[in-house]
Amino acid sequence: MDRVIIMNKAIVNLIILDSSGSMCSIKEPIMESFNSQIQSIKDSSKQHDIQSFAGLIVFSSGGWFGDEGAEKRKPEENGVKTIFLCEKPEALQPLNGETYQTGGGTALYDAIGYGIKALSQKLGYYFQSCKVLVTIFTDGEENSSRCYNGGQIADLIKEHQDEHDWTFVYIGANHDVAKFARDHNILATNALQYAASGKGVQEMTRKLEDEHYRLLCQHCRRGRYQSGLLREKLIKQRGFGPFFLD
Repeated sequence: MDRVIIMNKAIVNLIILDSSGSMCSIKEPIMESFNSQIQSIKDSSKQHDIQSFAGLIVFSSGGWFGDEGAEKRKPEENGVKTIFLCEKPEALQPLNGETYQTGGGTALYDAIGYGIKALSQKLGYYFQSCKVLVTIFTDGEENSSRCYNGGQIADLIKEHQDEHDWTFVYIGANHDVAKFARDHNILATNALQYAASGKGVQEMTRKLEDEHYRLLCQHCRRGRYQSGLLREKLIKQRGFGPFFLD
């Protein structure tokens, strides 16, 4: 796997997106939501001269119908597919019906475990030079993983939060999202419930974009932007108050 070269403190976004059969009913809103997030990453990177990277991993179970490579993948990749990983904003392509197909069960643990390890390997020696935001988006609970269990995922998340300052956001529908976060060491404030409908996805998209800008504000505070000018500009753009800068 090729490694990415990072010159300064960078923001790395990894989205782990459910593509199981139950996501079919909200497939179009999900694609629109993801494409909106990608555009937000592109805009902020260009406007504010901040080095950003993004990745997308989709997951179901057992491979998609007609996927000839499914039986050849490693067990932890069975049903987990990397669309792109740690790409620069200008290289990102919108999600469409070919790259986002729904079907199968919910191999949630395998997707999270695979995603964390794949991104860590991709970052390589620049592992500590990044602020990483991992967003997990699903409409149901785990039911199909083969290589990871809940305890292993909880340990991985805790390690990367505590030792590497990664941020994990868990977004779910149709189950107890707060309990999942508690059981897997995700901060309660980063566990978000949404309604599995077009309107529900739209509302969640807004929250995700706000989370991206919150991370941008943290970058301004801790990184190489010390003048305060960019912070003031972000507050004016998004209506953020002092809460995000304390």
